[in-house]
Amino acid sequence: MADAADALLLSLEVEAAAARNAELSQTIDVLQDEVRRLRRANASPFAGDVRQPPRVSPPSAEELSATAEVHCEGSPAAADAKEVFLILDELLFELADIRSRVSPDEQVNLSRRAFSTATTVGAHATRCLEEARKLKVALVVKQQSTAAQVSELRRALGEQVEANEKQSAAGPVQSTLRERTCTELQRSYDETVSRRGECALDRVIQATVQRSPPS
Repeated sequence: MADAADALLLSLEVEAAAARNAELSQTIDVLQDEVRRLRRANASPFAGDVRQPPRVSPPSAEELSATAEVHCEGSPAAADAKEVFLILDELLFELADIRSRVSPDEQVNLSRRAFSTATTVGAHATRCLEEARKLKVALVVKQQSTAAQVSELRRALGEQVEANEKQSAAGPVQSTLRERTCTELQRSYDETVSRRGECALDRVIQATVQRSPPS
């Protein structure tokens, strides 16, 4: 009963390790896709429509002044850029947090970044992508380690099952041998008791004969 329970527990550990490994791989794929999407959508939030090619002639002073006024702090474009920046910062934090759990021994920067006019969404998206790549490397290493552990658990489980099967197959043979041994011991005991009984009877007869008076 204990061997069967150990084998079942070992099998459950194998399945649990494989499930955790698959879930982590799926999570990093989703996060990488989200980072790429945000980076494409917000690579330069102050540049207008990226599909329109830039003019060859340099902008005039009036155009530069108008552009500066449109993109000043508090404008809709700046508000959108800040919102995207904060989303990317949250994503960066989540990626770093996951990597810190995957690789506890590795130092990971979990500090938040403050938005300012000097920062750009594109640069922050690049940091997110770099963190996603680091997380992917950590997951690959973790996956290889988990695969090795699963392989070792499967090998141990196979050996345990094989040992249980051998023990089950050897059960009838061992039972037969024990029965044969018991039979031989019983026969030896009976013979010993019989011999001792005969010797005691002979001694009683001899003692009786010796005590009998001559006729």
